[in-house]
Amino acid sequence: MKSMKKPILVLALGIVVLFIATSFIWKSPVNSPETKKIIKNGDNSLQFIFKYGVGAQNELNTFNGTFTKDMVTDPSITIPMKLTESELSSISQKIKELGLLEKDPTIISPVKRIPCSSYYLKVNENSKEITKEWNDCSNDVKGEFTTFSEFIYSIINSKEEYKNLPQPKSGYM
Repeated sequence: MKSMKKPILVLALGIVVLFIATSFIWKSPVNSPETKKIIKNGDNSLQFIFKYGVGAQNELNTFNGTFTKDMVTDPSITIPMKLTESELSSISQKIKELGLLEKDPTIISPVKRIPCSSYYLKVNENSKEITKEWNDCSNDVKGEFTTFSEFIYSIINSKEEYKNLPQPKSGYM
């Protein structure tokens, strides 16, 4: 009888651990009312951090009003960079239009890229926060995330303060 209790106890413990683990994995704020509120049309309280590039070293941070440029072998340069209400509104609309907060950014691929780019997006409003991370190291990035990244690059590249930054003296291979 004792030998029968041990497997049942182990099985019950395993089920409890599995239940707890899956509740953390599936407990996502993506479909919550708070998430819907973050991406309202014309919502000017949108704040975000978008990191990109090798090691996600480039960063646009609207919380701090800064942009950091990866200078590869030299120290990164951080400058003030504020987005206009129009730019924030268009970014909010793009996030909503592409449905980024409801999607997984990558598809597993057998191809490895070196160097690869990493991405990080944190969206915040009224202390409600959504974070997405992806890379193209061993994944194919879904089109919506590539479209969003290119949209943000175009805003950054259009800024005079970005244009005045020096170019890195070296690059990644």
